[in-house]
Amino acid sequence: MTKITLRKVSATPHGSSDEPTSIGNRRMTMQPCPCQTDNMLTVGESLREREKELDCLIEFSSVITKTATLPEILRAVTQLIPPACLFPERTTATIWLHGQQYGPNQDPTEGVCFDVHISVHGHNQGLLRVTVNDDADAADSVILPEERRLIGAIAERLERVIERKQAEQDLEVKDRAIASSLSGIILTDPHGSITYANPAAGRMWKVPADHLQGQPIAHLWADQEETNRIRQQLQSEGFW
Repeated sequence: MTKITLRKVSATPHGSSDEPTSIGNRRMTMQPCPCQTDNMLTVGESLREREKELDCLIEFSSVITKTATLPEILRAVTQLIPPACLFPERTTATIWLHGQQYGPNQDPTEGVCFDVHISVHGHNQGLLRVTVNDDADAADSVILPEERRLIGAIAERLERVIERKQAEQDLEVKDRAIASSLSGIILTDPHGSITYANPAAGRMWKVPADHLQGQPIAHLWADQEETNRIRQQLQSEGFW
């Protein structure tokens, strides 16, 4: 379950008794912040804000589809969120994942801070933080309820993207290990047709490995008795 926290941020002077929160080298005091959003927008303004949030989700889906690496996706997310917020010029978004920071440093003096913890396979692995700094010449900082839901939805989608990217990386490592193995490795379907052969298997039979794919494994041995024994072992144990 995604953990979400909305807080009021204020500068903490050295020696303050307030307990600070630190990420990286930054120390801040975070105190509960009331949701002060009721009736603050006209109908037209609300519609424009919803349009910005929808644009953010569309762009986010496009980034996931078109962007190859996870770091690129994370950096793109930190750039997509601020324009979707009520005060984009005062909003920053930063992601911390596995000890790495993506996006700008955040060192607000006064404002609202919204945290969403990123959980991967049930374990807390990082944090998405959106901060809106106060401006002395403008209205108080605020993160709308709809914006909080948007940020939470993005974080949940990010969790699935991270899990998928990690699974892809694991598969790539295993594929390279199999392909570079000095032992011949052949995979078949339940009917005994070869679905994969690594280069070492090709060398064993003195043919290019890709020529073996699609061939019945029985064709690799001239001895029918040996072929039947290997087929039985594959069916019973899953390997030979």
